[in-house]
Amino acid sequence: MDNRFNFHSRVEFNILRKTEKAILIEIEEIGSDSIIDLLNNYGSDVMEPLQIWIPKSWVRFDYNKRPWVWTEGLMKNLKKLAEKRLANHEKIKSRATKIKIDVDATIPEGVTIH
Repeated sequence: MDNRFNFHSRVEFNILRKTEKAILIEIEEIGSDSIIDLLNNYGSDVMEPLQIWIPKSWVRFDYNKRPWVWTEGLMKNLKKLAEKRLANHEKIKSRATKIKIDVDATIPEGVTIH
């Protein structure tokens, strides 16, 4: 998918929820190398599910009345989402490591608990 005009690629999605000014979308089809690269850089454990809030003013409709948005604005929001999820993912990993260390210190190795 070699598109030098990535910011003009369409991203199709399903609408999950609506508010007065924004909608929660789940990305269905990606037509942009830049979004695919972003997903590959952060990995599926950080990026899935691929759901994000966007302003209603960004939404366009094709002749079949299917919603879509341009890639340019969506990329900025996806980068912010990826950074936020990565920070949360690392916090969870560090908490799990701390819990494991505390459990190991409390229960000596080789001792069975009944």
